[in-house]
Parts: sequence; C-alpha cells; structure tokens
Amino acid sequence: MKTRIVHALRDDETVRAATWKLAAAHPLESWGDLRARDGTASIVQPLLAPLVACTTEPELLSAFADAQSAAGIDPRPGVHTSERRTQRLRDLRDAH
Repeated sequence: MKTRIVHALRDDETVRAATWKLAAAHPLESWGDLRARDGTASIVQPLLAPLVACTTEPELLSAFADAQSAAGIDPRPGVHTSERRTQRLRDLRDAH
C-alpha cells in the first residue's frame, strides 16, 4: 500500500482513505496575509486559539523544508547541499 498523506480541515472520503492525517488550522486560528481588492496588503491575526493540535500550510511546508535541510537535501532537483557547499568553497578559493 502506498503512503497517502492529507492535510485537511474537515473529515471526508479523502481523509478517511489517507494513511497519515494532518489537521489543518482554520483560517480564524492562524496568522496569514491577504490583499484587498484595491491592492492593499494586510496581516491576518488569529481570532481564537486552535481547538485541536493543527498546522497551517506554511507551517507544514516549513517543517518539510527544515527536514530536508537537516538531511542535507536541497529542494532544487539534483542538487545536494554538501555538493553546493563544496562548490562554494572552490569558488571562494579560486577567487583569491
């Protein structure tokens, strides 16, 4: 069976079919930003504390990015952090 992960606000068929279920934070429970029709940017502040343990989409993506960084994985395809670091050191050495 393949691993299926879902990040959802409500329980539905997709959530019930998933292997891993991550509760999504309701927009009223999380920080965010938005843009008004006239183009004005604004910050959204949580109006209430989360009722259950949950995450926002940016928090979830950040957790995956941090895990990749800790493992030495660059999010760009085919680039490994240690290779990039080695190349940067070569470039610095050659510049002097």
